[in-house]
Amino acid sequence: MSNPVPKAAPIAPETTRLTAGKARALQQMSTSSGAFAMLALDHSDSMAELLETDRASPDPALMTATKLYLCRALAPSATAVLLDPIYGAAQAILSRALPGTCGLIVTLEDSGYEGRQWEFESKMIEGWSVRKIKIVGAQAVKLLIYYNPTDKSRGERQRSVVKAAVEQCALWDIPLLVEPIVYPAEDEGAASMAFLQKRPDLIIETARQMTALGIDILKAEFPANPQATDMQRMEEACRELDRASSAPWVILSAGVGYDQFRLQVHIACKNGASGFLAGRSLWAASAMAREEQARLSAMAEAAQRFQELREIAEKTATPWYSRSNVDLTPPAYGWHRQYAQEE
Repeated sequence: MSNPVPKAAPIAPETTRLTAGKARALQQMSTSSGAFAMLALDHSDSMAELLETDRASPDPALMTATKLYLCRALAPSATAVLLDPIYGAAQAILSRALPGTCGLIVTLEDSGYEGRQWEFESKMIEGWSVRKIKIVGAQAVKLLIYYNPTDKSRGERQRSVVKAAVEQCALWDIPLLVEPIVYPAEDEGAASMAFLQKRPDLIIETARQMTALGIDILKAEFPANPQATDMQRMEEACRELDRASSAPWVILSAGVGYDQFRLQVHIACKNGASGFLAGRSLWAASAMAREEQARLSAMAEAAQRFQELREIAEKTATPWYSRSNVDLTPPAYGWHRQYAQEE
């Protein structure tokens, strides 16, 4: 496939050996066969919109109740659940909505981006940190950033955000999952043909640059346009993304229809992905339902669909531990003396 997007010189990850803490966390987040079947419930803005509550200041009780309802229904089939600290993480733990056998990923960045995508800057949730995510008992940290590999000045700023998170996650020995969302150049619209034609290559080059920073899991956009129908090109794009990524990667749902996402999971897992992280594509109808019977029906369908996606991942996904950059060599005798040295 053609690639008009210039590629940056490869940067070797800082380490190739997986620490015991990170390895243990990844085991807890995946199936015994090394596949990720993960549920995203960290949404704030989009969930507030579905619930018809104020996006700027949503009803906390309503947000939490909805997240816990979704968690109770879908988490039993998930290997891990992604939650935010404001409305979901501690609440899901203490209410037992999150099963003890299910991994927990917690969001680090704040939401509420407004304006043009090329001006979006990542900021962390006030009063929250990697340290707190580790202490609360989570298995991983999640960081979303808006990124365009051709945007040099802003790209460097965004990479510095990722590097800082990589350093903190190394300090606390917890995996970092990064979700980069590509955006158009200032003179292009998100729906313009110019951007849509470059978008797959931007996603692939973004995977190359993000994973070179030493992240542990890449949450990738599907490297094809939403209207794409050419199976061969979609499969080749996923293989190219797999070659570009020096870390295990999973596919995100991006709110597309379920049938489309199921196809994307199948194609991605068949061509290198280690699973998926699904959100609105599964539970949007349940969140929007106002009548109890309609909500129960939508939730039953969502649970069935999640199980279907999990089966696809278990059968076809590349185990996260089988990637060439993942070194699970046991440490030498006496490793405990140098591990997590106190300042």
